[in-house]
Amino acid sequence: MPNWLATWGNENFNLRTAVPFVFMGLVIGGLVSGSFRFYLVCWLVMVGLVVIAEAGQVYLPSRNFDIGDIGFGTLGAGLGLICGRAIRLVCK
Repeated sequence: MPNWLATWGNENFNLRTAVPFVFMGLVIGGLVSGSFRFYLVCWLVMVGLVVIAEAGQVYLPSRNFDIGDIGFGTLGAGLGLICGRAIRLVCK
């Protein structure tokens, strides 16, 4: 991992949780055409992944469960889906 990215991650601890979910949402929203229900299910699956990842940290001695990470991951997933879908509609 580049040093600048590690430094950014340490300074923006909760926000870094949103980053991979924004990218997943962008890919799904940008590449897959679906109904509102489809995107809602995709968002719920990503929220489930965030919750599972956070729950798994309970068992790691150097990590802890943080509800803020769940919130940022949830927001990142939604933002990615919305932006991906918007890009898809604009580029159509």
